Amino acid sequence: MSSIASLYIVKADDLPAILDAVDAELTWEAVEQYGAEPDEDYHWSGNVMSSVLDNLAARDVILESSRLREAAETINRDLDYTILIDGEAKGLLDRLDPAGYEPGALVAGTVALRLDGEEARHATDDTLSLLRETITRLADDDILLIHIG
Repeated sequence: MSSIASLYIVKADDLPAILDAVDAELTWEAVEQYGAEPDEDYHWSGNVMSSVLDNLAARDVILESSRLREAAETINRDLDYTILIDGEAKGLLDRLDPAGYEPGALVAGTVALRLDGEEARHATDDTLSLLRETITRLADDDILLIHIG
């Protein structure tokens, strides 16, 4: 089964309102109310995004903000797979260059089985480029919320 990756830019001051919505199971509504979608669309499945994020983390490229991990865990009580990325990830931008990876190296498991070599390369390139561009544009008070579900 395929999943969808949704990306939203949320202002840090609005994060408490999203967290408050968790217990009422209105988290998604709060994310849509307070978040703005990036200009660029993501055309791959959430499984591709998840695979790339997991494989980056295995290479010590951890984009998730350590200071926002507790907030992400709270959101995940209502929404399954959500990570929060802030400006501290800008220090990893050079590690998000698609040219630094072999074709499909960050797309593994069942995702890789569904993609041929060219598709895997495009999926990797598109995912890394989107992450890199979105993180580059984060203002000091912005948080990138990625939900996969």
